[in-house]
Amino acid sequence: MWVKLEKLKNSCWQRFRRKKHKLNFFSKVRFKISGKSIGTYVALLIIAVAFISILGMLLSSYLNTTNILISRNNASKKSAVEVINTEQQSIHDTAQKALVGMLQQPEFKEEFKLDAIYALIRAAENENGVIKNAIFTTADGKYVTNNDKLDVHYAPTKQTWYQEAVKKEGVLSWSSPYKDPTSQQYVTSVSEAVRDATGKLGVLSFNISYNDIQANLDQMQIGRTGTATLISKKGIVLAATDHKLVGKNISSMAVFKAIAHNKANAGNVLPKGGSRVETIYYTKGNGAQMWTLAQVQRDELTPEIMSLISESLIAALVVLLIGIGIATAVTRLLKITAAIFVHFLAEAGNGHLVKIEEHKVPRKKRVGKLTAHLIKSDAAGNELQQVIFHYNKMIMTIGALILGIQKEGANVSQRTAALVALSQQTNAATEEVTKTITAVAQTTSEQAKKTQRSGEQIQQLSQVVNALEGKMATMKHQSALTTHVNQENVNVMTRVEQNWEQQIASLETQVHDINKMDASIQDINKIIGVINRITAKTNLLALNASIEAASAGDAGRGFAVVATEIRKLAEQSKASTKEIATNVESIQARSKQVVAGTAKALAGGEVQTDLIGQAITSSNKVVTTIEQLLAGIAATATLTQKIIDIQKQVSANLADISAATEENAAGTQEVSTNAEEVLATMQEFTKHVAELQKIAAKLKQNLVEGFVV
Repeated sequence: MWVKLEKLKNSCWQRFRRKKHKLNFFSKVRFKISGKSIGTYVALLIIAVAFISILGMLLSSYLNTTNILISRNNASKKSAVEVINTEQQSIHDTAQKALVGMLQQPEFKEEFKLDAIYALIRAAENENGVIKNAIFTTADGKYVTNNDKLDVHYAPTKQTWYQEAVKKEGVLSWSSPYKDPTSQQYVTSVSEAVRDATGKLGVLSFNISYNDIQANLDQMQIGRTGTATLISKKGIVLAATDHKLVGKNISSMAVFKAIAHNKANAGNVLPKGGSRVETIYYTKGNGAQMWTLAQVQRDELTPEIMSLISESLIAALVVLLIGIGIATAVTRLLKITAAIFVHFLAEAGNGHLVKIEEHKVPRKKRVGKLTAHLIKSDAAGNELQQVIFHYNKMIMTIGALILGIQKEGANVSQRTAALVALSQQTNAATEEVTKTITAVAQTTSEQAKKTQRSGEQIQQLSQVVNALEGKMATMKHQSALTTHVNQENVNVMTRVEQNWEQQIASLETQVHDINKMDASIQDINKIIGVINRITAKTNLLALNASIEAASAGDAGRGFAVVATEIRKLAEQSKASTKEIATNVESIQARSKQVVAGTAKALAGGEVQTDLIGQAITSSNKVVTTIEQLLAGIAATATLTQKIIDIQKQVSANLADISAATEENAAGTQEVSTNAEEVLATMQEFTKHVAELQKIAAKLKQNLVEGFVV
């Protein structure tokens, strides 16, 4: 294929050289372009990009410089605060060591002697510059001090430092900063309460001045407008770079309140409405009794920012001018290059396929020479040179193709005529296939409907079988419940029979016991008869004794009394015996009645036992009958389940057949539709082939007359 294409291309260019009207008309051409130009938009785009880059550079430079300066100021503020804290901690440690060292001296261990203590504190104050206005006082108000400016009525035991030291006896006590009445400066007292060898209480105290911290603040430089301040927890300014603030109370200021509400011991606070430059750095030291803070003013960065802006504007102006120059040159170059391309493309549009070549571009000006260099055809050159190379290659290829199309035009016309005849035959065959497929589709559709009706009838049979299965399950459940109830009835009747047998045995035992009791009562009657006889004899003997006692006269009176009493006892025994006999007769009569009732109960119990046995026998028969009924229901359920399984298989088979039939019907319908579409396509194809035949004739004529290759 490519070999044929190359031959056609070479033939094309040979014919091109032989054309008399193909003279080199580019040697005198002037490349101009009229109307709107993209060069203006390109220039504006370059200037806009340069301007945006300048703005980005200015903004980035401004932000970076601002952040660097703010970071530098923050570092300066933090460093200043740390210096003040270090100085404050150093004074604090020195004072603590001085106080502890003084209290280790013998003057405070032995009995307090004020003269010796005065000499000690005076020497210590002269040697240690931290110790100011040292004082020692006892609990009775006597004191010694190196401060000769105290009032004569000064009462040290009423001072706050004394009272706090006594509360914390044996522990260093630091007072809040206060204004010393003698020096009129704010100081802090360090005190400790101790006892001598006799147990007497005394307090040693001296003041710590903030003059050393103030001296450091005076020498400190925090940026250009920065200040550092040492304040007490109550808002009193103890030392500051601005001397006007020393001694003032700033507790009502928003900055102080913000620091007070901040729980952190160190951090940053931004005043309300302030900028980042005005951020205040603070620390809370010495048990949060004294705070140190540092800040700078809003205009701290103004000189640096203004200098940065002026230098950046100058640089931006220079870059903008350079960008405008570059944009002008690029615009000019683009206009000339675009004019060259427009000219060659216009010639190609008019049917003159000509390559773009370097020697056809004028070289009078520098821009023209540069443009001629840019439009050089080079496959390995820059993007524009590669575009020109491929454009020239496209012109050669199109020329070769046009010649080939002209040559093959006649063949296309002949073959399109053959295609028309073939398409007409195909149309006739497709119509016959369509009719056959339509008939098959109708038959398949009817089979699918019949199969669907069979499936619906099977579904109805399935519903009837399911209902029958539900009824059988209900009957089985109710029969099982009946069997369970009858079995419980049999069990209850069995227990009742057992209880009756026990009651009958108990009644027989009672009858036997009553018979024994009746025999015992007969024995009691015999004993009562014996007692009656003994009582009669006793009464007779008592009568005889009374007669004998009467005949004995006075000697027999005692015996007569005894005989009388024996006679009375005999009569009482006789009366009791009669009463016992009466009760025994009553008991005997009742026993006979109980025996008769018990005999009747025994007879009735035997009858009841027979009836219960008959009821148990009947219940057992009912249970046996229900068990047989359950076995029949289970067999019926098994047969019903087999019917359901067969119905499911039949339903599944019918569903498969129905689905297959529907699928066949759908496939047949689809084939019929496709056949109709093929028929329509073949008809349209025949029409297009006829049109193609006409187009081939026109194309052959237009290629010969419309293109110059």
